[in-house]
Amino acid sequence: MSETPRHVPSQEGGEIKKRELHSAHRIHDLKGDPIGEGGNSRAYEVKGHPDQILLQLVTGFFMKTPENLQRAVVTGNFVKERMAELPEDVQAARILEAFTEDGEYFELQERAAGKPLHDRDEETEEWLECLQALANAPLDQYKKMIRDLRAITDVGLEVDPSKPDNIFYDADAGFTYIDLTIPTREAVAYSPFVQLVYGYSRKAQFTEEANTAIRTITKKLREAGDAPEDLGSSFEAVQTWMEKKKGTPDEIVDPSPAIVATEEDGIW
Repeated sequence: MSETPRHVPSQEGGEIKKRELHSAHRIHDLKGDPIGEGGNSRAYEVKGHPDQILLQLVTGFFMKTPENLQRAVVTGNFVKERMAELPEDVQAARILEAFTEDGEYFELQERAAGKPLHDRDEETEEWLECLQALANAPLDQYKKMIRDLRAITDVGLEVDPSKPDNIFYDADAGFTYIDLTIPTREAVAYSPFVQLVYGYSRKAQFTEEANTAIRTITKKLREAGDAPEDLGSSFEAVQTWMEKKKGTPDEIVDPSPAIVATEEDGIW
């Protein structure tokens, strides 16, 4: 379930060109106000459709040749087909259409409820507020998040575990996954632990308030059926992050035997 389209068959390439002709000048009608920018893309509101977004690929690592643009459309539609296999109740922002116009690649997507777990420009106080909000999220929302993650993996898609803004949170709707990708190997349901607590803040300090929230998040993840300690890379990423901020593992781990991961476990 992890195959990635490597070429564009001539017939499929012809269909893409037809779609491009039919979609000409659509961007003017679709593109509304900008609502966000990530490392690889910009998101815009869709005029007349508040439940949708228009995503434009802007990464400098993507050469916008006709061949690459066609390949991007094929890949986008491949992800769209995989998403169609998801149960209807899975909270993931589905791709509605992938197309090109004027040498640019776009995706029309469902709009996720809420906002990213952590903002790229968040200050320490905002990071702490996010942690506390996530710690207060009902256990049922955590259970739904883990079930959805496994369903996503089952259809051969994956969530980038390094980006907190690939999961959105809304107090009422819960967690929604976005930017699903086709993995180069077999899809893995990485623990969302890092995405929930990592953040982007370079000034964040592991105060007692932050540590309390992180311990609560970890506890709820485990109760929801997730096991962050089974994926050492997640914990190692947080440890590295803490060390850069003059933190220590003791600042994040609950001292109770039920929660602590010891050196013998090979996690720290």
